[in-house]
Parts: sequence; C-alpha cells; structure tokens
Amino acid sequence: MLTKVRVLNNGAGVSPAGGLFATSSGGIALVDSTVSGNVAGSVGGGMYLAATGAVSVQGSTIAQNRAVGAGGVGGGGLVASGLAIAVTNSTISGNLSESVAGGGGLYTSGNGTIRNATFVDNDATTGSAILNAGGTLTVVSSIIAGSAASHCGGAVTSGGNNLDSNGSCAFAGSGDQNNVDPQLGPLADNGGPTMTHVPATGSPVLDHGAAAGCPATDQRGEARPTDADGDGTAVCDIGAVEFLDLCPSDPAKVMPGVCGCGVPEPGVCGCGIPDTDTAQPNGTLDCFINGELKARVARAKVIIGSLSGDQDPSEAELDTIGQSLQAYLTQYHGQVQMGGPEKKVLKLAKKAEKAIAKVMKAKGKKIEKAKKRANKALDKFDAMIMPQA
Repeated sequence: MLTKVRVLNNGAGVSPAGGLFATSSGGIALVDSTVSGNVAGSVGGGMYLAATGAVSVQGSTIAQNRAVGAGGVGGGGLVASGLAIAVTNSTISGNLSESVAGGGGLYTSGNGTIRNATFVDNDATTGSAILNAGGTLTVVSSIIAGSAASHCGGAVTSGGNNLDSNGSCAFAGSGDQNNVDPQLGPLADNGGPTMTHVPATGSPVLDHGAAAGCPATDQRGEARPTDADGDGTAVCDIGAVEFLDLCPSDPAKVMPGVCGCGVPEPGVCGCGIPDTDTAQPNGTLDCFINGELKARVARAKVIIGSLSGDQDPSEAELDTIGQSLQAYLTQYHGQVQMGGPEKKVLKLAKKAEKAIAKVMKAKGKKIEKAKKRANKALDKFDAMIMPQA
C-alpha cells in the first residue's frame, strides 16, 4: 500500500512510468497521494501500477502528467493493470497522452469500478479521460469534463448518476447528465491531503450522486452526504468532493454556502451585519459580492505598499488575501459581475496570486520590483471586476 506519498516532477526516457512503476504479486493500493508533473517517453506519464490482484486508487490526485510516446500503450496520468480496478474519491486532472492508443487520464485493461471520481481537462485522441482496453469498467457518480472530443474509449459503461460535459461517453444510466457543465473550480488546495476541484454553488453535481454505495467521506475526508441544494434531504454529490455549506447559521443566505450579507473578512460569515448600502438604505442585509472582492484587492495593495523587509507582520493577512482570489470567484460562481470572460478573469486572479507570493519571498533590492509587478497584476484583475451595483 502506498499511503500519503508525493510523486512529483520526475521523468523517464523510453521506459514506462515517468513518476512511479510498481508491481505486485498481490494487490496495490494508492491512498491519499499526489502524482503530478511527471513525464514518460512511452507509457504511464504519472505512474504504472501492475498487480496480479486488485489495483485500488483512493483519495488521490493524479494531475498534469504526460506520456509523450506516439506508439504503444497510452496513459498520460495512470496505467492500471490488475485482476480488478477500483478508483474512488479521486481526482484525475490535466493529464496528456500523445499515444495513438489514447487514455489521457486513465488507461486500464480489466474489470472494475470508478466511483465518485472527478476527471477534468485530460487529453488524448481517444479516451481523453478513460480508456479501457479489456473487460468492463463501470463508472458511478463521477464527473468527466473537458474540451477533448472523446472522453471515453473501450468498454466503459455507466452505473448511473454521472455527469459528462460533452456526452461523448454516451452514458445512459439512471441519473446520468450529458452535455452539462459541472461548474467546477480550478485544481486547488481545498483542504485535505490532496488538491481537488470544488463544485460551485448551484452546480448540477450537487445532491445528484447515487445513494447506494456513497462513500462515508469525500476526497478531503469531509463527511458525506450533505444537503447541498437546500431541499432538506442530504444526498451524495457527484464527483470526488462533497459541497460544504460555509455559512450554516446565516438566516439571510440565498442558497447553501452563500451568505446573504456578503463576507466582510476571509472565512467569516457576514451574519447580522447592519445595512451599509447608502445608495439604498432599506435595512436589508445586502450581498456585496463585487464590493467585497474589490475591497480585498485594495487591502492587498495597501499591505504591499507598506512592506519593507522580511517577516513583516502584515504578510500573513496578505497571504490570506492572495490565496482567496480564485477561490472567491469559484465560491460565488455566476454571481461576481465581470468585465470579460470568466476564464480570462480566473487567469488574472491566478497571476495576481502568484505575484503576491513572489512579493513575500522577495529580499533586498528585489522587493521593490516584486511590489510593482504585484500591484500591476492586481490592477489588471481589479479592472475586470465590475463596481458594486
């Protein structure tokens, strides 16, 4: 069993498995682990697990791996070969296979089950997310999303309650959703031992998973199921992550997880805040989503302007703001009024977060240049957030 391992940024020439090649005369289990940024010249960009028994992947993230060989077996993220295959509460994201065989995220050859997994933006000519070369692989309560034309290849069938963003897997089980955007946030640290994609408020994956066989926890270790759509019934969500209501006691919230009066500070629900809308002083708790986000940007610039050296006491607050920009856009998906395409704004948020991180690492003469770059990145992001109506 491989538990809480990190296999990062390794490479292999013509050999299989850019990150890790593991074989066993029994079974192999990968648990609560991360395999990311690895490259193989032939097969299994991230890892190759081969066993005479069962191969199991639980609570793990396999992301941004590549298999660059044009011929032979594919498997940009993971090649799994065993008597039975099981993938549960796991994320397979951004992997690439250049092989004619395909299998951008997962390449396998056997019978097995994928349950409550999230496949996002994997790429290959065939089976960008999953390619099963033998036996029958059953997919249950899982998300398969991305722009590649062919998400599934080989014997991949539905066990129900899946979401496929372009319908190319041809799922036809009970509760399946085809040609539907899952509304996921970027791969990020959302708690737990591994990176995940969190569904936005109002996502079609909320409370639409299969009740039978629902795991007791999600990939982060958070309890399942929850009442994510606010209808009074707790149902397992589709995918590796269960939506959490971040404001359970806010009586003014308009939906689960969304505070009715905005969030005055990172992580603090705005419950009981008096009406401060001077334009419309109606005594109602208003949801200042854009105003709050722009206030964070303004505060970050004030802190950056005051930084003069290492271990400044304001750096902790700046770090919190820096890490919140993309997360804020995800949490309030569809509610933040933007001056351009969401993808562009998310990229600008990412650049601003990186620029803030560099400011906090800068030393000596480099700090002033880093401050200028951070302020410029924040200005570009702020310009895409519309003024509070």
